[in-house]
Amino acid sequence: MKRKDLKIKEAQGRKSREIGTANLNKLLMHLRYNPSTFTELEELKLFSKPVLLKHLRTLKKQGLIQKQLKDDKVIYLATERAVIEATAHIKKLINYIAPQQPKHAINFMTQYILPSLTAETLRLLKTEISKNPQDETLKKSLEKIEAAHKILLESMEWYQKI
Repeated sequence: MKRKDLKIKEAQGRKSREIGTANLNKLLMHLRYNPSTFTELEELKLFSKPVLLKHLRTLKKQGLIQKQLKDDKVIYLATERAVIEATAHIKKLINYIAPQQPKHAINFMTQYILPSLTAETLRLLKTEISKNPQDETLKKSLEKIEAAHKILLESMEWYQKI
């Protein structure tokens, strides 16, 4: 194989792994906030059945999701390890952005990361509530996230003034 062809093949492999990792993260984030059965995950139409099975096996093998039996149904949900690893990843990101200047890291988190995360969480919760309008747990979660988002936005305003 020519050197140019080998580089192209390596780049394609790298891109494929990046897409796979992004898809695993997407599935993991969904399961963090929406423990779901396989059928419910299929209905999201994010992946074909074989790809979904592969992703679930991979996440389970990594200890990032677990199965739980509920009303004779198998529910997939994110583990605490998944949350801890996500938090560690965010800490690494902060240290990378501003290793010697915590003020800049705090500014980055309050202005970009946290508002985006809470806004996306609100959007996901509202979507889920529209599908399950009787689910009181989702409604309570929405109230908590809305309150946290409001406090965050107020904190951003305060922080920008100093």
